[in-house]
Amino acid sequence: MVDTTIDQAPAEAIISQYEPLLAHCPKNIRILKTLAEAYASQQLFDKALACYKRVQAIHGGESADIKSAITQTTMARFDAAISRLDSGAPDYEAQRSRLENERREFEQSVMNWAAD
Repeated sequence: MVDTTIDQAPAEAIISQYEPLLAHCPKNIRILKTLAEAYASQQLFDKALACYKRVQAIHGGESADIKSAITQTTMARFDAAISRLDSGAPDYEAQRSRLENERREFEQSVMNWAAD
């Protein structure tokens, strides 16, 4: 699960404060991680994942904590997508099943990474 200790109002303030800093310090890992956490708390998962992937690139490879953050954020993205489905929609079950299958496939790929 993504760390939800950042409240909505502070997350918005963090994003407002840190986004301009990132323009001046694009390789600052602390800024990128803080933004990623704030984005994730606002369910801006694509932006959060982009920040984590930038951190990963700066590290020049795999970092266990970043890999874990990417995994947690991706799982949270699936969970949020499933929770936003309209249960009254005629294709609800198909959409839900598709997302759950994609989530399981992602989980399996994570387990395969860990085994390598």
